[in-house]
Amino acid sequence: MYKKYFLIFLFFIFINISYSTSFSSCTTLSSGTWELNSSLTQSGGNCIEITGDNVILDCQNNNITGDGTGIGIYVTGDYANVSNCNIFNFNLGVQPFTSSNNTFSFNGVHNNLYGFSLTSSSSSNTLISNTAKNNSRGIYSASNSNQSLMSNILLNNADGIYLSTGYNHSLISNIFTNNSNGITLLSGSNNILINNSISDSDSVAVSIVSSSNNILISNNLINNNQGVSFSSAENNILTENTILNNSVLNLMFFAFSGGPYTNLIYDNDLGNISKISSNDWSFFENQFNLSTQGNRYLNESFSIGTFCFDPDNCDYSAIFSPLISPEINFSSTTSSLPFGSVLISMLLLFSFFIIY
Repeated sequence: MYKKYFLIFLFFIFINISYSTSFSSCTTLSSGTWELNSSLTQSGGNCIEITGDNVILDCQNNNITGDGTGIGIYVTGDYANVSNCNIFNFNLGVQPFTSSNNTFSFNGVHNNLYGFSLTSSSSSNTLISNTAKNNSRGIYSASNSNQSLMSNILLNNADGIYLSTGYNHSLISNIFTNNSNGITLLSGSNNILINNSISDSDSVAVSIVSSSNNILISNNLINNNQGVSFSSAENNILTENTILNNSVLNLMFFAFSGGPYTNLIYDNDLGNISKISSNDWSFFENQFNLSTQGNRYLNESFSIGTFCFDPDNCDYSAIFSPLISPEINFSSTTSSLPFGSVLISMLLLFSFFIIY
């Protein structure tokens, strides 16, 4: 009796086992589960093409090396799962093309033009625990939505992650080191950046360009050339971030034209207040507190001509007269003097100097 049930149990286990097929050359995979059992070299064209849905590919940490052209792994099916592949020296390391709901994990993309290229309506892909090194762009996504980029490592790329004209992307717990630029959001909206660590960027850790309604929370941007750059960006939220020790600026606000541009910036560690700058008066439309919660700054001495921009953290005399150094508090308080009154007072003061 028990033997009968045991045999039935073994039968169900047997029929549910997913067997994999090994291969050792560049090929097209249309279905099934596959394991690469040797490293591959490709001269011209694409190496591995995944054309069907639900294909599983495990490269078992083998290398796929190109000649600077073509694509290492080209995916046109949906719901693919690609892991443990090391891809070198292609034009594009990995490209889903009109392909969605794929998962790419524990892969390495190195010395390609683009490591991962997510374009042409390829949405809802997940990239987790991949390493992109020495590419022009580590991860590039354009004209799509709902990409999940988590726990990836970006090293020595010109651009770590570059998102263009996309929305609803999630960038969570990625690590960036020694890239020229860490993260770029260009003409995108409703993206969220959480708990990313960006250091030693030659240019900017996070660039937000002509983008709106993005949220940056609990990111660490330390020891870069610049921390966060807002360029004609509006309605973005910056909160609970640490933006310190960047060599030129911690925050930069730049307006190409138009405006005013309003962003909400509160409950951040922003370092030296003199490392916050703008090229335009529309900068003053930004809100540096939420209710009574402002930002935290380092106390420091100011040179003549520096004025305080954050009325909830600085002495108002610093706004009225640039020759007086502001008093900066670690714990923020909300002043009873409306910000509009400050601007009126500045105009009156300016008029006074004109008259006399």
